[in-house]
Amino acid sequence: GMESLATSEERGIHCSQRCKATSFARGGKARRETRGADSWVAPETLSAPAREVSARISEPMGRTWVVGHRGASGHAPENTMAAFRLAVEMGATFIETDLHLTRDAHLVCVHDATLERTTGSNAAVKDLTLAQLHELDAGSWFGAKFAGERIPTLEGILNFAREKDIVVFLEVKQEAAWGIEHGLVAALRDAKEAARAVILSFRPGMLRNVRRLDNTLMTGLLFHVM
Repeated sequence: GMESLATSEERGIHCSQRCKATSFARGGKARRETRGADSWVAPETLSAPAREVSARISEPMGRTWVVGHRGASGHAPENTMAAFRLAVEMGATFIETDLHLTRDAHLVCVHDATLERTTGSNAAVKDLTLAQLHELDAGSWFGAKFAGERIPTLEGILNFAREKDIVVFLEVKQEAAWGIEHGLVAALRDAKEAARAVILSFRPGMLRNVRRLDNTLMTGLLFHVM
């Protein structure tokens, strides 16, 4: 399973198998992981880039997976480029981030539906434009040296993933604005990076909508393990 680079999950390199079980699916074929159980039926009609990333994700579970949960969020402000860069420096080959939709239909990487915890603004993500979001400081709450960090866009993290050759887990938040799946699928197509992304959600209906829009996308259902 996945293990942490740091001494605890709170330090931001996250072992998701300990708290979640995930079902990955592409093209009707599926892989399920639940606390060590693992089976895989390889899809036969993937593009070459998709096969490469699918092979990386489906390597034997005995290998350690290092996932930067919101980046290296124990060492840098979560869901910022500083956290994503540091996660890769610490050895992460997967980055998990969270997606919300702005008022002007841009996908941005932020965990909460509201911005108070990480920026000090009492506004909701869905009520601000991208330009307004980029005026906010998303780093100072964590430490003075991170002052001026901005909320990244999906395009920004996809460019980063391409540059560093990593896979991104994109969690669509339950509170995200209606229609976010349409924007997400379109963004992945436009960036030609669908093979590098896994779309995650706690909502089966959201993932069904994604698959209706593009059944070649890799998706993962999240649920808590008691």
